[in-house]
Amino acid sequence: NLPMRTRINGAVAWSLRLQDEPFLPHTINPAVAGDPSLTLPAQSLDGMVQTWLVNVNATSRVLDPVGLGFHYRFYRFDDMSRPLTITGWVVNDRTLDVDNRHAGRWDYTRQNADIDARYRIIEPIATTVGVGWEQWDRGESRETPRSDEFFAKAAIDATPTEWFMARVTYNPSFRRIKEYNTRAHAEHSVFEDAAAAQAGQSVLLRKFDEAERDRQKVELMLSFTPTESLTATQTTAWHYDDYVSSPLGLQSETGWSTGVDLSWAPIERILLTAGYAYERLEQKMRARSRPVTGTVTFDFADFEWISNIADTVHTIHTGIRATLIPKVLDFALGGNYANSLGTIETRNPVAVASGTAAQQASARAQRFPAFEDTLIRIDAKLSYHFLKNWTASLGYAFESFEKHDWRTDQLDPFIGISSIYLGNDQKDYVAHIVGVTFAYHFR
Repeated sequence: NLPMRTRINGAVAWSLRLQDEPFLPHTINPAVAGDPSLTLPAQSLDGMVQTWLVNVNATSRVLDPVGLGFHYRFYRFDDMSRPLTITGWVVNDRTLDVDNRHAGRWDYTRQNADIDARYRIIEPIATTVGVGWEQWDRGESRETPRSDEFFAKAAIDATPTEWFMARVTYNPSFRRIKEYNTRAHAEHSVFEDAAAAQAGQSVLLRKFDEAERDRQKVELMLSFTPTESLTATQTTAWHYDDYVSSPLGLQSETGWSTGVDLSWAPIERILLTAGYAYERLEQKMRARSRPVTGTVTFDFADFEWISNIADTVHTIHTGIRATLIPKVLDFALGGNYANSLGTIETRNPVAVASGTAAQQASARAQRFPAFEDTLIRIDAKLSYHFLKNWTASLGYAFESFEKHDWRTDQLDPFIGISSIYLGNDQKDYVAHIVGVTFAYHFR
């Protein structure tokens, strides 16, 4: 606590992560497993990573109608694992590829700072304005070593009655970079000649997390409390991202969501909750087919295609919390249902005419079936409070996940698809989870 009604809170955290699990062999395929280039550079990673986290928050009310707030966050990720060079690897468990590659070490620093002021115009209305900044320092192994994003904030709160409150918030922002080195990752991980470099990442491509971007974001929240036992909250959000300097890659993104949450306590011992949320995300991607013949990489402008990607998610939740015996026995039951549908519509902006017939076929946009996921979860918990500060709980959860993905629904183990490694393909499942916990409460 400081003079002039000012208060500062701060926190510092440091962590150390260690990992020395033995490496898996490159392959169990006997045709290539004995090649000397597959000799591992070490028995294990012998990995060591440290992180630093600093948080500082300050609030002040020097003048009665104005409240000031300041927030700063610093996060540092240091990968201190020894560098390793791998002299060969096996592609899809079948083909030997001899080439030196370095294991990347992805150190980065992220800083956030913002300041805002809140002023009550008249009794039921208050306004908040502020600015913010975020910086990523990724090092030389990423395409963009440093990016800076600047934010602005404007919000209005209205509480005309005791049972109604409304808030609307507007957040524009823009992210800018100093340079984009397409070859940065390869330069720090792969030894290769100029011909192989041509076949790599296009110099026109911008990765969405490193590209320059302008964002517009609006949020609306309405809260109704018609009675002491009933509360309804409605939230709506919309954002639009424009990737202003990305010839290839993500071009734009539009997303909006809306939802309502209800809470009702019909009697003192029972609380009922329910809610529904709708989310919609639309993205526009631009890509280019770059066929390789021998040591020659073809880069035809008419080999581009555009993908319109849309994801829709519906989520429903409901629950009940009941005090069966006051201060002795509690019961909770909840359910959640979520369904997501994804579609990809592709097209060529201009007719594909360059190259050979085979190259043209690979560059023509194709239709894709939809993707669909469904997740159902039910939780039940019985809690027994004993010996004043102790609580014993018995819980059960049922979870069911179902996925329809045309790329992997009919996938057999012998089919070589380079985008799926070590079972990285979520399968349908049904899970039953039982847990027992004991908790001690300090009072």
